[in-house]
Amino acid sequence: MRAVIMAGGDGKRLRPLTGEIPKPLVQLCGRPVIDYILDLLSGHDCDEAVITLRYRGEMIANYLSEGAGSEENAVYQCPKRPDKPIKLRFSYEDEPLGTAGSVKKAFRMLCADALESKKIKEPVLVISGDALCDFNLSKALDAHMESAAEATIITKQVADPREYGLVITDDDHIPQTKDKLDSPECHRVTGFSEKPSYLGCVSDSANTGIYIIEPSVMELIADDTPVDFARDVFPKMLEAGNRRLMAYPESGYWCDVGDFPAYLQAQQDILTGQVKCGFRARRIAVGVFSDSPIPERALIIPPCYIGGNVRIGENAIIEGGVISDNVQIGRGARIYNSVILSGAALSPEVSLSESVVCPNARLKTGSSMGEGSVLGANSVVGERAVIFAGVKVWDNKDVPAMTAVRGNLRHGGRQHLEIDDNGFYGETNVDITPELAARMGCALSRLDSDNIIISCEKNTAAIAIKNALIAGLSSAGTVCSDCGFAALPVLIHFSRLVNSDLLIYVSAHDNTKINILGYAGLPLSRSQERSLENAFARSEYRAASWEDFGEVRSIKSAEELYDAYLRKNAGFKSRYDIAVTCQNSRLQNICSHIFRTVSNKAGEDLTIAINPSGTKAEFRLENRLINHDRLTLLAVANQMKGGLDAALPADFPAAAEFLAENHGRKILRFFSCPNDSSDSAARELAKNEAFLLDGAYLAIYVLSAVTADGISLAEADGALPVFSRENRMIAITCPPQRILERISTAGGKSAGEGVLLTGTDGRVLLRSNKHGSALFMFAESMSSETAKSLCDDVEKTVRKLMENDNNS
Repeated sequence: MRAVIMAGGDGKRLRPLTGEIPKPLVQLCGRPVIDYILDLLSGHDCDEAVITLRYRGEMIANYLSEGAGSEENAVYQCPKRPDKPIKLRFSYEDEPLGTAGSVKKAFRMLCADALESKKIKEPVLVISGDALCDFNLSKALDAHMESAAEATIITKQVADPREYGLVITDDDHIPQTKDKLDSPECHRVTGFSEKPSYLGCVSDSANTGIYIIEPSVMELIADDTPVDFARDVFPKMLEAGNRRLMAYPESGYWCDVGDFPAYLQAQQDILTGQVKCGFRARRIAVGVFSDSPIPERALIIPPCYIGGNVRIGENAIIEGGVISDNVQIGRGARIYNSVILSGAALSPEVSLSESVVCPNARLKTGSSMGEGSVLGANSVVGERAVIFAGVKVWDNKDVPAMTAVRGNLRHGGRQHLEIDDNGFYGETNVDITPELAARMGCALSRLDSDNIIISCEKNTAAIAIKNALIAGLSSAGTVCSDCGFAALPVLIHFSRLVNSDLLIYVSAHDNTKINILGYAGLPLSRSQERSLENAFARSEYRAASWEDFGEVRSIKSAEELYDAYLRKNAGFKSRYDIAVTCQNSRLQNICSHIFRTVSNKAGEDLTIAINPSGTKAEFRLENRLINHDRLTLLAVANQMKGGLDAALPADFPAAAEFLAENHGRKILRFFSCPNDSSDSAARELAKNEAFLLDGAYLAIYVLSAVTADGISLAEADGALPVFSRENRMIAITCPPQRILERISTAGGKSAGEGVLLTGTDGRVLLRSNKHGSALFMFAESMSSETAKSLCDDVEKTVRKLMENDNNS
């Protein structure tokens, strides 16, 4: 017998198990599935086979030719029939050729000599290299020959025909009794049905993908072209009317190891003897096979397979498990009907239920995996983390401790979200998906806010993410107000009107950014961030009953209220001819109309540039640029004239203190992520400073002030302290505290958030980002050149400290 073994599939339904290895090398009870097929062929006197290869085909060829010196000398010897070797050849596909196309290419290799003499007479057996079966191939071949068929499809009755391609024959009205299956014969194929519903089922005979093909069939297959047997060749034979296409019913075991339930079931079937195959294992008890010692205090409940060099801790319970070589199982672990592949390690008290752990993966103490879950190769699950049922964690992922993974973790290193300096930030529909946003909405309910407002940019991605957040909030019983497409300053203004202590703004393009802010747009405290991060990571949030979902209020007046607010403060006429630029079209429309009312066509040209988020502004005069920092100082100066102190972010230039001293007032600083209440007074004051986070209001406030004072913008700007600022970021390769501590010891001063370096030429505030992956530098001096020089000096110091740390 000659055979073609199809082994080119990519096994997508078995990902991530097949992410690094091809499906035919997936192990069943310690052996690659292709070994079982080769054992079967050897048992039916197959002496030569060509294996079709595509996806990671070189791994299959290397495995089967190991010890042979080269692929040309590859031979497979069945352990039970060493006297019946199978000569192996390998046929590589550069492009997918389909089942028939790949077989045609392999057939030319298999029958090269016969092709040259034009005397091809022997049929060829075609079989999949990634299925498990014990069919009597010899009887099938005999039946094929007796029926004078050109092609015979080996079929198998299945309980649920909806998942298979079905073969309809001329005797489907005849019950398939046991006697009939014990002495089967071929029947003429009359049609096919591809994965029908029960309504359309007229057969339960599944196409197993095992065929016996006469050389004459090859003329129906175009060379080097994608062609499929079931879709193209066999229907063509039926249409011809004169081609004998037969079906041969088999009663033996057959399992298409195409998904994880089948993968788990096939191994249980091997252990319980339901499939006759070359199972290599030492039987130590009924239904228990092990090549490793079993501790007395461990409980092994059959059926179980345990490979070599497996270490099992005391009080571990393994029920229905398949444990490959070199696996470590900690004390008290609980394993039920699961597969653990080579090199994996389970710490104490780990729990697995009908799950798969891929090679070299790690599960730390107390972690667990639910039914149907899969942990990819080299991935690590932290202490007491939970992989929920049906979840797949791809290779090389890190699941942090105490987290709950409810959705597939495929992209990025982990599914544990942290609030960074941009809020929640990540690639759209990769890191930040609607599914993840819904969970985030649930987690937001833990911040105990009963008045959450939310809006987004006007594009479909941002709308989808916003709606998912709202769905999560509502499902946790939280009331929220949907402000539609209100820009961030509009949302902040509305939060003051309705006294909201939590507002969410979503922007989405290639990356999605979800800003989560407190009252009046101020940043959350660290305790709030940790509460949100932990609720998300551990899935610790309420699930409301159907009658207790939170109300979602649609707010359509936020922009109108903001417009009225700006109008109220724009009751003056400036000396400038004003033009407004803003990439946010909705803000542009509002601001253009408002500033037109205060504009003076006869005055000096003034361009007000507002950033896309609407939070900052700058003035561009003919001979002067007044940047956002200086505009903010002008606003602060006007507030101090009224006898008030001012609150500013901790990283705002120190020029504000000089200004406050001149006015006999104080500057209070608030942090971007306070660990305590030390900045509470500053935050209370900042709540009423609308100019801090609203570029349009800042512009109106400053214009109103200089108009009331009867001075020009140039004069007002000229009265401010002279300063320049240089901001810079440095990626770091060691923990930030090591650098900040050494700089502080060398003369720096703690600034609450970071370290402050002061000198005669200026100062530099150095602080970490929230993730600890970079340092921010905020340098301030009398001139821009000096500020840049200060940054250069500090950067050199930081890089030297990093180098010393990495070398230590």
